[in-house]
Amino acid sequence: MARIRLPLYGKVLFWFLVNLLLLAVLGILFLRLEFRLSLDWMLAGPGGDRIEHLAEDLTEECRATPEDQWAAILERYSAATGLTLALYGNDGRQVLGSVSEVPPKSASSSSTSAMPPTCLPHPGETANRSPGRRVRPMTPPPSRAS
Repeated sequence: MARIRLPLYGKVLFWFLVNLLLLAVLGILFLRLEFRLSLDWMLAGPGGDRIEHLAEDLTEECRATPEDQWAAILERYSAATGLTLALYGNDGRQVLGSVSEVPPKSASSSSTSAMPPTCLPHPGETANRSPGRRVRPMTPPPSRAS
């Protein structure tokens, strides 16, 4: 059996890359276990803020109108944002919207990350907003020019 002969710099480079790969794998595993990283981290930036504002605006408007007008509100927000929106109850049952089925992984993760009922204001009360946070009128997101 023929052995591959590598010069000394080749052996050093090989072991350096193996060690670097091992450190990267261990670092990723540590971060995932320590910080429970998943795809939710993408919502921590500006995109998550826009989704949060959209949800707050939609919730405030739905609380101020009767339930029979919620479908029109949902359609208006869908048209303004270009998103397919649906309204689900706390039990995971679809109330309004055109989305027919939630993927099982999303359904299980949304039930564990829901806010406790004590955080939600009672009907007729205003939500506690953090200082400096103002209610924005619903406007469509800016269009991206190519």
